[in-house]
Amino acid sequence: MPMIKEGRLKGHEDPFYEDINKNAFALQLDSLEAGYDSLQFRIWLGHSMAKVKHVVILKFKDQKWKGQLVSFSNETGSNDPGKKVRKVYPRSGWGALIDSLYKLRIATLPHEAEIAGYNGAGATDGISYDFEIATSKRYRVYSYSNPEINTNFWQAGNVLKIATLLEKEFSFQFVK
Repeated sequence: MPMIKEGRLKGHEDPFYEDINKNAFALQLDSLEAGYDSLQFRIWLGHSMAKVKHVVILKFKDQKWKGQLVSFSNETGSNDPGKKVRKVYPRSGWGALIDSLYKLRIATLPHEAEIAGYNGAGATDGISYDFEIATSKRYRVYSYSNPEINTNFWQAGNVLKIATLLEKEFSFQFVK
């Protein structure tokens, strides 16, 4: 799990991880920490001031890809966010989408704190891009805060390209 490496909270769990866990629980999504029987990607897209946030869920199971877009609102701060779930199919087809995501290094991008000089200015205000990847033996999570102000880092550029690709392929608008 991503840990804070500097400052007074050094050694503590990164707060973004707690946030996505709370949202996953409230949205009644599968727990991924113990793994997933094949492969699952979750891409959390949310602006701190957005009324609606999104999570794109891509599952590879039984040699087939399936996708869901979960749009949710939690304006009241309750533990029961309003949500809409819809099945999604990429415009370009599953093969082309997954190939594009791997070319953008979705499975191997480092957490922002591992990039020397990267400063997302914190996730409490701004846009957060959170990624979860689970296989049967491994769970990985990483995050990028405000990559649009860090475009001098190729990793931030890839994160923005991933979000844009998902919006285009699944016909939704990530509220920015």
